[in-house]
Amino acid sequence: MPEKWELQFVGLSREDEIDKSAAETMAGNSAEKISALIPNNLKLTVHVKTSSRTDGRKKYHVTSRVNSPGLFLEAKEEGWIFIQALEKSMKVLLAEVKKKLRKT
Repeated sequence: MPEKWELQFVGLSREDEIDKSAAETMAGNSAEKISALIPNNLKLTVHVKTSSRTDGRKKYHVTSRVNSPGLFLEAKEEGWIFIQALEKSMKVLLAEVKKKLRKT
């Protein structure tokens, strides 16, 4: 059975490529859950921005978007650890999809 979803990461730097496989797995699992709820094909885009602080740490700003015919939702989260910020963003996005589908 072909996949009904497409996953795209935008803004990952070279240092964050180490976490990319874990991030793809996590986002792929969320995309599977969302595609089970939505009958149409969907595109999941994860946009990652970083902001540097004076102590050398990076803060990650993760924006996850679901785009499907008739549905566009977005979830934003931030954190000091990329994987945790991504996980929070995916949980919020899944909750938003469920809430949107309950209303319709």
